Amino acid sequence: MGNVFDYREIKLMLEKHGTVTWIKSNGSKWAGESVDDLDKLIEVLETEKLERRCFGIFEKEEKTADGTKVVRRYSRNPINENPRWLAPWDNLWPEGTVIFGGNFENVSHVFNITTNEPSVIQVLTEKIKANPGWKEYYHLSVID
Repeated sequence: MGNVFDYREIKLMLEKHGTVTWIKSNGSKWAGESVDDLDKLIEVLETEKLERRCFGIFEKEEKTADGTKVVRRYSRNPINENPRWLAPWDNLWPEGTVIFGGNFENVSHVFNITTNEPSVIQVLTEKIKANPGWKEYYHLSVID
């Protein structure tokens, strides 16, 4: 599991290993400080509650190929298993890529992690779903 910092590095890791974890943010940091490792995020997930605003449904007006305007509804929660886009590398990340993102109610520890590594996906998914915030707020992100 590696921490990469730029697009070229992500592309090289994907080409060489097929998997990569990009920790865009993890922890309450000042600009230029190193992000925390995943072990620190796991520790915070085990002791702090995910905040409510990590969960919800949002609507976006979009145009179809023929120009028709439609309103689409999207679910927002800390586990994005079907990212609509991973700009600016639209086709860089392979199928199965997951974005994890959120913060906590009583402590600032913002996280934004993109990965296609099965072991990372498994651990973060388990820890997030075991978090009291997930249990309390997940229903807010369910689209009927």
